[in-house]
Amino acid sequence: MFPRKIRVLLAGAVAAGLGFTGIQTASAAGVQRMYDDRVCRGNGDYFRVFSDDYPSAPLCFTGHGSLDVSIYRVTKVESGAYQASVNADGPQVVKFDPRTEFTTWTNGRAKITKVTLIASLVCPRGC
Repeated sequence: MFPRKIRVLLAGAVAAGLGFTGIQTASAAGVQRMYDDRVCRGNGDYFRVFSDDYPSAPLCFTGHGSLDVSIYRVTKVESGAYQASVNADGPQVVKFDPRTEFTTWTNGRAKITKVTLIASLVCPRGC
């Protein structure tokens, strides 16, 4: 059929494809769970936000509406970068890359926030 070297390469390509599909499925399943828990609504980019105020409770945010008392909108500004509109001790705009931390100020103290992009998906239920 095929020489051994080609068979090994084909097997590796198939395994890599299955792994990638598994990652997509896991992301979709995670977002679906958040829909089921009534945490996420609507289409868009889904974020988890870790901050000093919520150290152990990641929040989901679609980029539209309220996230918590300080971050109220996340928009994509360029490839791979996002901008957070923050209203803490006054309006602030913070440009960040997902998986990086940035600092805002709330009630005179620094608030460290880390935003991670989970997935960019269409609402699983077609809403």
